[in-house]
Amino acid sequence: MLTQKIAPKQKNDKHFTIQGMIVESKYNLGDIVYLKTDKEQNPRMITSIAVRPLGCTYELSLSTTVSWHYDFEFSLEENVIFKTQ
Repeated sequence: MLTQKIAPKQKNDKHFTIQGMIVESKYNLGDIVYLKTDKEQNPRMITSIAVRPLGCTYELSLSTTVSWHYDFEFSLEENVIFKTQ
């Protein structure tokens, strides 16, 4: 599977152009997000976006750990109820 890492033209631009194709991302590089399944609700930063056949995936960084996720796996809002359970 061929993926291409992309960067926005401007900080808040959620549109990317790759080989003549315009891709819209739900999130920006640098956004702080929370994994929905993380009981500790640690804040992670979006450090890379990859365009794949089924949509965009996002590289999330927490300290020195990185992981790739689809947009339905994380949120801009911390889930404090999940954190306290």
